[in-house]
Amino acid sequence: MCLNENQVVDATCEFLESNGVTVEQRCTTKQKGIDIIARRPGSVRKLLIEAKGGTSTDPSSKKYGEDYVSRKVYDVVAKAFYAGVCLRSDPEHEGNEVALAFPSTDLFLRYVKPLAAALIRMSIGLMLVSPDRTVTCHAMSPFRPGTRIQGATGSRPQDGGEACS
Repeated sequence: MCLNENQVVDATCEFLESNGVTVEQRCTTKQKGIDIIARRPGSVRKLLIEAKGGTSTDPSSKKYGEDYVSRKVYDVVAKAFYAGVCLRSDPEHEGNEVALAFPSTDLFLRYVKPLAAALIRMSIGLMLVSPDRTVTCHAMSPFRPGTRIQGATGSRPQDGGEACS
């Protein structure tokens, strides 16, 4: 089963904290706002992360516990990309890092891969969370500056990049 958004947020926050980064804000699916706001100690720059999951977190949903189908993954990736571009473009967040976090599944990678070049150009990082909660960073990550999404050259993003944990 795919990770839901709250699990992606939790795993990403655990990764950040294990790397000495302070998580200042963590939103669940029941809350509004930037999903994760984090900062390295002593830094004025923040890391703003928009996260998406691959299954519902709502037990009353008919689809609860079922992995999202292709069109739903397409939709959540598109919405996350839009949110990331908005964060990157907002003068209020100038100078901060922006990243997207998704479950690391073939279906998510199918829709993230075509965005690779745009993410790189806009300096929007990518964090992929595997079912075992390992986080892998791609693109302009504050943890591995200059790491590129391998999908930009035709290989799958999960086959490249550096494991961050």
